[in-house]
Parts: sequence; C-alpha cells; structure tokens
Amino acid sequence: MNQTFDKQPVAFVTGASSGFGLLISVALAGEGYRVLASMRDLDNRGRLEAAAKEAGVTDRIEIVQLDVTDFSAVETVI
Repeated sequence: MNQTFDKQPVAFVTGASSGFGLLISVALAGEGYRVLASMRDLDNRGRLEAAAKEAGVTDRIEIVQLDVTDFSAVETVI
C-alpha cells in the first residue's frame, strides 16, 4: 500500500443521498478525505454522484448501501 493512502484520513457518512449527508460527503472529499458515503437505497445515488462530479471529487467517494437500523448490515459494512 502506498504511503499517501496510508495517511489519507477516512470518513464514514450516513444518509449521504441527500441533505447534510450529501453536503458533508462532498465537503470532506474536497478536504482530502476518502469518504465512504452510505445510503439505504442505491437508486438515490444520482444527486451525490452529480455533486461529487461537479466538485471534482468522484475518485474520493465510495458509495455503499447501508440501513443503519439493520445491525447485522452495520457490522458487515464496517
């Protein structure tokens, strides 16, 4: 693993398909974080993808499916 990646901070954001979750995901990626952006329904990823593309941070955001009320899914994703 390269040293740059080892030192890159990572953020895990829930509710990233809209609102504050979306805004925080893009802002953190813009600040150099590797962002794991989670949402319940991956069909709603379009707004986040568009915002990330506009901000030039698509390479720093990974979108994952997660319903935080499903405890076994939380364990799997984490």
